[in-house]
Amino acid sequence: MRRAAAAMGLSVCLAACGTGSGGANPAVPDAAVPDAAMPDAAMPDAAVPDAAVPDAAVPDAAPVDAAPDASPLPPLGGDRPARVILPSEWTPNQPWPLVVLLHGFRANGTLVDNQFGFSRQVEAQRFVLVVPEATLNAEGFTRWNTGPVGEFAPDDTAYLRGLVQDATARYAIDPARVYVAGHSNGGGMAYHLACAANDLFAGVGALSATNDTLPQACPDGRPVNLLALHGDQDDQHVFETTPDHIGVDDTLRAYTSHLGCAEPPTTEAGLDFEGVVAGPETEILTWTGCRDGVTVQRWRLFGVGHIPIMTPAGSERLVGALLEMRRSSQP
Repeated sequence: MRRAAAAMGLSVCLAACGTGSGGANPAVPDAAVPDAAMPDAAMPDAAVPDAAVPDAAVPDAAPVDAAPDASPLPPLGGDRPARVILPSEWTPNQPWPLVVLLHGFRANGTLVDNQFGFSRQVEAQRFVLVVPEATLNAEGFTRWNTGPVGEFAPDDTAYLRGLVQDATARYAIDPARVYVAGHSNGGGMAYHLACAANDLFAGVGALSATNDTLPQACPDGRPVNLLALHGDQDDQHVFETTPDHIGVDDTLRAYTSHLGCAEPPTTEAGLDFEGVVAGPETEILTWTGCRDGVTVQRWRLFGVGHIPIMTPAGSERLVGALLEMRRSSQP
């Protein structure tokens, strides 16, 4: 039943989102692009959209930027405004966790939120959610830049640093509880920030993303908590190690070994957290006892491809796992 409903929703999106290059909005994925496999070492997601999830798949989001000030606030992010979602009981009189959610290549913030359901959790799990948008590359598609800065390659590391700093000042954010999660190209950006901004982020969620530059290679070696969620049928960032890239398990094993995490990890299996594949499909490995109090999680979604669509229970557990992340030492 869920598989049929998801297929029906996808067909609705294909009809509504439009295809081709004629007057299409470049911030919306082109559903007609084939899922051509490509090595992770190449430009992430260069051939495929991030997601094609209908907006009707999730309920309306919580109130946006409901700051208590009577006067209007300037957009968070300045000339690159980001969506802000606050719990209804937000108050500046206590510190709040912050989650930054990053979309993938050729996608946008609405799609990634619909896919993983972060805004559905704002009220119950009591955190501030910020959903920024990437800029357009030379081909006119949204993409986060983790490489050199150029005309169509902005300094997204600096932009996201500034976004976190502004949100921290505006929304009474607890600086020890700042997290970033991203899908595909957004997950690659999250991996990048685990090294380039490990003074800001306590935890990173890499969703359907792989990384050839391991976090232990960071210059200062300061570790962050890491959660990697990945479908084992992903044909864009393949789950297994290949001659072209390091797979999910080998990436995490290198990281947990570097941090001296306890072995073996705890295992939870038979979890039904994804809405397209029928029945239980998720296995979670959790490493604890790591340096600086870091934890590492690997979510393997059996039979799931590049675009997981989380159930409400899956969204609740995913967001909760991020918010539980702590470090025993702070900068």
